Amino acid sequence: MTRKIHFGLFLLGTGSHVAGWRMPGAIDSFQNIDQVRTIAQEAERGLFDLIFMGDNLHADPAAHPSYTARLEPLTLLSAIAGATKHIGLGATVSTTYSDPFTVARVFASLDHLSGGRAAWNAVTTA
Repeated sequence: MTRKIHFGLFLLGTGSHVAGWRMPGAIDSFQNIDQVRTIAQEAERGLFDLIFMGDNLHADPAAHPSYTARLEPLTLLSAIAGATKHIGLGATVSTTYSDPFTVARVFASLDHLSGGRAAWNAVTTA
């Protein structure tokens, strides 16, 4: 049996380091859809299996700067779907504050738009 390794890219705003946006050529805003599309396309060319966007339901001043103001993940992934062909598109949606019908509807829509590439990270929220 041939085993394969699978890679996923966790899209975290301007990067994991709090000052990463300062590096020349780095993304300085996670609200720039063209830059996010470029990242997704590069991940796809690099044979990554999935790009993933986490989410939470509050803006915390102590959080990573690019996480205090960001686009809603399913909308952003829908925009990325048209710019990619194979990579999976995953996002977090809370089961505490989102009703089952709406969650099913938005993921079914993303799945349809992307040709079957949607993935859901189901979480509960405090």
